[in-house]
Amino acid sequence: YGRDALDVVTARLAGVPIFLTSRRNVRHWDPDRRVLWSERLRNRWTDCVLANCSAAATVCADAEGFPRDRIRVIYNGVKLGLRLPNPGLRRALRMGPADLLVGNVANLKHVKGHSILIRAFRRVVDELPHAHLVICGEGEEGPALERLCRELALTEHVFFLGLRHDLGSIYRGLDLYVHSSRAEGLPNAVREAMA
Repeated sequence: YGRDALDVVTARLAGVPIFLTSRRNVRHWDPDRRVLWSERLRNRWTDCVLANCSAAATVCADAEGFPRDRIRVIYNGVKLGLRLPNPGLRRALRMGPADLLVGNVANLKHVKGHSILIRAFRRVVDELPHAHLVICGEGEEGPALERLCRELALTEHVFFLGLRHDLGSIYRGLDLYVHSSRAEGLPNAVREAMA
């Protein structure tokens, strides 16, 4: 879902017969709900909107005026299976069994709220010196977040693991998962951590 109608216009010119668009957020960039003309054009040609949660569907209907009877909610899916704890992460980070391991998985961008999490984690470490935070993801905010950790004297408590393809083993190594997003629909990472 972009904020312009180029995809729908291009598809219309190509003769595509049915238009589905998606909503996976609650318009965090638009607190005044100023729907653009391009969004209105897209909505006029859209047959059905697929939202990943009820909140995103409600915002689409209320803010954009899209008919509720043409919005369908399809929740993000997570493959379930046997989930046993994974001590490998703790070993790799040289952590003992008494250490508290908190984790976060998200792209390193402003909307994900990593700076809020890191500032709050400074207070956690003040109370629980054995607490550690792992952050999985990559993005433009990475250098600023690492700098913030240095400023808050958290470099020995916060580990940036970068982009990972073994998230199941990461989640299974955590004691606690925290998602600090400023505004989102239903993030995959929350469902994955719950699974």
